[in-house]
Amino acid sequence: MVTGASGFIGRYVVDALLKKEYEVIALVHKNQMQESRHIQTLTGDICEESFIRQVAELMKRCDILIHLAADIDMCGSDRTILVNCLGTYHMINLAKDLAVKSFVYMSSVPVIGKPRILPITENHPADPKTLYHITKDAGEKMVTQLSSEEMRVVILRIASPVGIGMNSRNYLSYLLEKCEKNEQVELYGTGKRSQNYIDVRDIAEAVLCSLSAAASGIFLIAGKDTVTNRKLAFLCRKIMEGSKRERIWKKRINGAFHQKRRGDCWGICLHMRWRIPYGGLRAVWERTAYEAYYFFRHSWKFFGFSGVFGQNKKYFL
Repeated sequence: MVTGASGFIGRYVVDALLKKEYEVIALVHKNQMQESRHIQTLTGDICEESFIRQVAELMKRCDILIHLAADIDMCGSDRTILVNCLGTYHMINLAKDLAVKSFVYMSSVPVIGKPRILPITENHPADPKTLYHITKDAGEKMVTQLSSEEMRVVILRIASPVGIGMNSRNYLSYLLEKCEKNEQVELYGTGKRSQNYIDVRDIAEAVLCSLSAAASGIFLIAGKDTVTNRKLAFLCRKIMEGSKRERIWKKRINGAFHQKRRGDCWGICLHMRWRIPYGGLRAVWERTAYEAYYFFRHSWKFFGFSGVFGQNKKYFL
């Protein structure tokens, strides 16, 4: 049985199971899946006890339950708590009623919060910072503590999944869309935020491995390296041959805004609050020459005619 079977990860997991000739019961909320000889689809809400009872009555046998269904709302809502906590609780009870042998729960690496120990291992303490990750941490505890003793429990903490069909709100989706249209990419902050990505097909393979192995407990499923948002933007642009520059928005610093473009040194630094983005005398010379040129060519901006000074708005980097 697979919950969230019509979701991004769910579709890949179901395909991987069907290739291995598993008999799949797909629980979906809205989107119908195409049924075949090896798959049966049940549509409903795992938060409703009536649907859970219906599933229990229809099921004759279930050896494995893969719980992927989740409300992925990083801002958090009542629905997030219902699906990720109450829904998980219902699936645990259903698994016990059906005498499930293996329970696979999909969690998330960020339940650990800000890493305290490097490298990160499965033993890293959980300290979630968002409501979504709090609910995933609660789900981990429920699955661990409330499952039957005969049930083998596997918790997979995954990094950010990417692949064909990923959510359009995903940062990588945004970059690919901008590069495909040859539009300018905006990176909020400094672009130094690091993220670990993993191919959704590798996640599906990890699920299959968890079914064939006898191990239980928590496992980290992540890529080998992390990448900053800015480096990811460069990679996307290089691969897709986009010619537009990325733009980095920085917060106001002591009344000053800064702008940096690829191939340039720092642009105007208001009130002459300089910051050297890379070391070396060459960098200092380039920046000084550029600022002198830019000052004399656009000196009228320093007298308030540009409409930028004194306003709380973004200034190009």
